Amino acid sequence: MGRRSPFLASASWSPPCLPRLGGWLTDTFVWRAVFYINVPIGLIALLLAMGHLPRVPMKDPRPDWTGLALLVLAVGSLQFILDQGPTRDWFDSRFIQVFTVICLFSGAAFLMRGWGKPDNIVDLSLSRTGISPRVLSRARLTASPCSAPLRFCLS
Repeated sequence: MGRRSPFLASASWSPPCLPRLGGWLTDTFVWRAVFYINVPIGLIALLLAMGHLPRVPMKDPRPDWTGLALLVLAVGSLQFILDQGPTRDWFDSRFIQVFTVICLFSGAAFLMRGWGKPDNIVDLSLSRTGISPRVLSRARLTASPCSAPLRFCLS
């Protein structure tokens, strides 16, 4: 098995044990304890990563406030649309229509402004490599619950 054995071990004991651990945590403490259990794991991962990352001196960062504002507008208005849509009757509401326009224009402005900008708040040049159609079809197949027989045939 070699280097994959810790992963295989966790994959075999996780499904039967972790739901029981989550149930015990919510019964004994509060339901938030299920999320607090990730804090020590995250700290251990942070400490391990800090030991392996190279020390590179950082130059003076210049924040991209315009890009940040456009991103916050796009994602915030999208979140508002998805949250308030069912209660406000989706696009029959003028409020949802206005926030949809804000979301579309701020998202398009963020993408058009930041695509060729090297110091954008999100490095959009990472998406230039593209995603192959095979990866996309595999992602769609694994996301669809009705595609189990097809996934079995393609695996």
